[in-house]
Order: sequence, then structure tokens, then C-alpha cells
Amino acid sequence: MAPEDIIFLRSTLTGFGLGALIAAGVAWMVIKYYAAPYLGRKAQNLADKEDIAALTEQVEQVKRQHSELLEAVKVRNQLRMAAVDRRLQVHQEAFTMLRELVRVAHGPEIGKQVIACQEWWEKNCLYLEPQAREAFSNAYFAAGVHQTLLQASKFQMNLSPDQAKKNVENITANWSRVMGALDVVLESVALPPLTLSEVKAIDPSANA
Repeated sequence: MAPEDIIFLRSTLTGFGLGALIAAGVAWMVIKYYAAPYLGRKAQNLADKEDIAALTEQVEQVKRQHSELLEAVKVRNQLRMAAVDRRLQVHQEAFTMLRELVRVAHGPEIGKQVIACQEWWEKNCLYLEPQAREAFSNAYFAAGVHQTLLQASKFQMNLSPDQAKKNVENITANWSRVMGALDVVLESVALPPLTLSEVKAIDPSANA
């Protein structure tokens, strides 16, 4: 027992007799060296249990969040896979319609085909890849005005060489929107671009 403990007990128990002093000393030793550490361990164990419970709750919360995230990804992938066949079909239809657009672009059926393309685009554009969606709409618009550009160039007289060159460039650029859409649609489904021979098969007037 430390000297300060003895002084504390003596000052506290003076007048109770030697027996009381000895009993108090024993009790003090028990409390200080046995009960206090025991109570400290009990408190620490309780704190540890509370920490473990809190940690377990955090782990379970992370597991729930992870499970919810995996489920959301699974549902999204299922929707994407369900739409794959439809998307491939729509890109094939877009390619077919563009070929028909090229075929009739210089004939009297071009107006009818442009309308058909516009109606089809309005019903199916969401299944097209963004670049294919834009290229398709640009293509049928360009095909619709192509004859007008050609006819206008024939009736423009006394043009300077620069103006004539500009007309040719405008007509060429306009037609490239039609033909370029074919490659864009193919690229959208990870297919190789058209070869020169395939381009000529679609459009015999195409230049090498």
C-alpha cells in the first residue's frame, strides 16, 4: 500500500479503532488492485462490443449498398442485352433504306423515298447510335435537295470559275452526306467500312 493511501485511510478512519483501520485497508487494497482493474476490463469489453456492433452495422450497410449496385447493373445489362437484337435490326434497316435512297436519288421516286426515310427515322431513331441517328437524318435531307442543286447548277450562266468551282464543291459535299451515312451506320455496329468496289456497286457514278 502506498504511503499516500495509508495517510488517507488514517485520516478518514481515525477514531474507529485498529480493527476498523485494518479492515478498511484490506478493502481499499481489494478495490484499488482488483476491483478497479476488473471494472476497467468490463468497461473496455463493453466498449469493444459496442465498437464491434457499430463496425458490423457498417459492414452490413456496405454489403447492402454493394448488393443494390450490383442489382442495378444487372438490370441495366439485361435491358441492354434485350435491345441488342432490335438495335442490330434497326441499323440493318437503316442501311437498306440508305441504299434505296442512293438508288432513286436521281430519279422521280426520290421524294417518296425521302418521306419514307423520315417516317422510319421518327419511329426508330432511338435505337440508332447517336452518330448513325444524325447521319441518317442528314442523308435523307441531302438526297432530297440533291436534284435541286444539280438542276440549279445547269441554269446558272456566266459564272466565274470560282463560282462554278464552289457549286461543284457544294454538290459534292451534299452527296457525300448521303454516301457517308452508309459507313457511319456500319461503324455503329462495329462493321468494317465499305470498300471502293462496294461503294461503286451501290453508286455506279462514284469516283475512284
